[in-house]
Order: sequence, then C-alpha cells, then structure tokens
Amino acid sequence: MLIYLTTDWRAEYAGELELWDTGAKALVHRIGRPEGEAELIRTAALLHESGRVLLAAGALATHREWDTDHPMMDEDVARRGRFLPELVEILRHHHEHWDGNGAPDGLKGDDIPLLGRILGVAEAFEELIRGGSSPLEAVDRLTEGSGTTYDPTVIEALARFVGEGERLVAILRTPPIRVPRPVEAAAKP
Repeated sequence: MLIYLTTDWRAEYAGELELWDTGAKALVHRIGRPEGEAELIRTAALLHESGRVLLAAGALATHREWDTDHPMMDEDVARRGRFLPELVEILRHHHEHWDGNGAPDGLKGDDIPLLGRILGVAEAFEELIRGGSSPLEAVDRLTEGSGTTYDPTVIEALARFVGEGERLVAILRTPPIRVPRPVEAAAKP
C-alpha cells in the first residue's frame, strides 16, 4: 500500500521532485562535498515530505500540524523504511535555523548537519519558485535570511549556481552573431 501511495504522491509532485533532486545535488557539488553525499541528498530530496503520504492515508498515529512537524513525519517514514541513519538525520533537521530558532531541536550553526542545511535551502528555494518567483528573485529573498535562517555558505553556493544558470540562459537566448563570409574571388581563366 505504501508503494502505491508513494507512486501516486510522486506523480502529483513530479515537477517538485525533479527540482529538488537536481537543485539539492547541485548545491552539494557546489560546496565541494563528495559524490556519496550528493547521492545521499538526492535520496533525501526524493523522500522529503514523504510523511505527507502517511498523513493523507491516515496511517500516522497522530495528526500533528503538517507545517511545523513534517520533518519529524519524514523522519518517521525513513525510520520505518530502515534507511541510513544519515538520511534520517537530514530529514529531521532540514527545518533547523542557522541562529538556533528552528525546529525540531533548535540546533544552531554547524551543529545542524550540513546536508540538512542544504535540504532546507533547497526546500525554501523550490517553494519560492512554485510561488511564482524567478530564480534570481528567490535567491534575493533567501539572501535576506542568510546568517539567521540559513547557512551563509549554502546561500552563497545557491547564488553562484543560479547566477551561472541565468548567465547561461542569457547566452542561449542571445541571437547568434552573423559574420559575413568572405566573397571568394572568381576563378581566373
């Protein structure tokens, strides 16, 4: 049943999952972390908000407020699925804030697992994009929370990643420059 629900849920959120998968993994690479961590964040991105499946199915023992407690619901799903402890940790801590005012444990700064910090930024970025912000507008909004809500290093990596993407898009949208070909001299008899 969980596989069926997950497939149903994944189909509904396919666009989000693709953005998460690509964005979160790109941030791990941008920060210079090893490929194994990139794959771990990819899995976390795909499982992120998996608690929504159990909430919708009525399978959770309690119906906590989704907005505040979904990291713990995600953690519950990952524990039930016997995923790697590192993955469970990422899912649990992706709503912690750099200044210690996040949830669920009020971790601060480097005490928050790096991949949890990355997933938190990727989630916020995706929500802004889904809400109609352009990538540059989303980065601007997230930069406002750099050093309070978000890890400044992760925000800087996101800004570089989006900036490079925007430059590439601008280049691709620029019409090609037409260079006139030299007229070949007529062949002499």
